Amino acid sequence: MDEAQGIPRDRRVRNAVAVLLSIVAISGGLALLVVDSLESAQYYKTIVEVHQQAASLQGKQFRVAGLVVPGSLSTNSAGARPAHRFQLGEEGQGPTLVVHFEKPLPDSFTDGVEVVVAGMLLPSGELAASELLARCPSRYEAQRVPEGIAPQGGPAAGGHPTEIPLPAGAGRP
Repeated sequence: MDEAQGIPRDRRVRNAVAVLLSIVAISGGLALLVVDSLESAQYYKTIVEVHQQAASLQGKQFRVAGLVVPGSLSTNSAGARPAHRFQLGEEGQGPTLVVHFEKPLPDSFTDGVEVVVAGMLLPSGELAASELLARCPSRYEAQRVPEGIAPQGGPAAGGHPTEIPLPAGAGRP
């Protein structure tokens, strides 16, 4: 027994070993979590990058972003599930990528909409998509009103209502 601290020496050793093992276990768990999240992270590629890396991307899951080429959507609903096929391009000119998607399309999916597609590249160079996310910023952004023009049902830009209309016959406190 260590008289200076009043705790038996073997008990101090056991406590130190328990603390050390706890630290090692927590560190190991955090390391596994970080490695797993890095392996499963999917950043999206551009269509040009997909064409440049086609050989190395075949059979691998990845994401690609682009715009739906106007007039390229065709749907075959002969089977149990609808099969959609469309081309993905980038603004202006450049290469396109044919995408196959066998799930219902999002409501915001239209010609020219920006999409992010996740899937696998087939040997034919076409993408078999398992996930499709369509953006429609105009639907979710606030409508911009020119300075000095009153939006419908509100005060002029920069103004604030000072009077709140009361029902007829109601008095002010």
